[in-house]
Amino acid sequence: MSRWRRGAASALLSLTAVALTQATPWTPEEIRDYVTSGRYDAEIAHVTAEATIWLQERVARGGERLTLICDLDETLFSNLPVFEKAGYDSRAAVWTEWEARGEAPTIAPVAELLRTAREGGVQIVFLSGRSERRREITGQNLRRAGIAEPFVLLLKPRDHVGTTGEFKRRARQVLIADGAALILNLGDQESDFVGGLAERTFRLPNPFYLTH
Repeated sequence: MSRWRRGAASALLSLTAVALTQATPWTPEEIRDYVTSGRYDAEIAHVTAEATIWLQERVARGGERLTLICDLDETLFSNLPVFEKAGYDSRAAVWTEWEARGEAPTIAPVAELLRTAREGGVQIVFLSGRSERRREITGQNLRRAGIAEPFVLLLKPRDHVGTTGEFKRRARQVLIADGAALILNLGDQESDFVGGLAERTFRLPNPFYLTH
């Protein structure tokens, strides 16, 4: 993982299908200021509010097998505890040990969005770049966080070769071929949206790292 600077705030707040510009690394001090100032939480709240409006409008229009795709890390799961411990330097974070604990808290507005989706009869698919090796602990983390089944959890195969973006694109293709209507895709990385294949996409801010 590498740390990158977010794009202009206007690009971030427009979200939908617009890719953010991430050109130069954030310093740990810049990340700390962004998080502790409240801007990080405010931008998450803005994006999820827009996503909720779209979700409710789309559910009202009806359809078969309406499906919401949600990434995990820095989308539903917050890894702030490990970043704070590492002084907001993702390179110094003991990531494997933290992930293995299965104690990541949820990002509250996203958890609420998922509850709204469930109430509307929308299928929830968690599509993560985590390895299949982490299935058990990831499932435990979801249950500890109060995310009730049913849901689908798709993780990167152990023998996967290629980028996370390609893995996620192929997973969306399989879902569509199986009859799912992908009405909303929520993530925090450009790799969450490679190839499109969802009616609307919403991107949360992530100043901590970039994945491909």
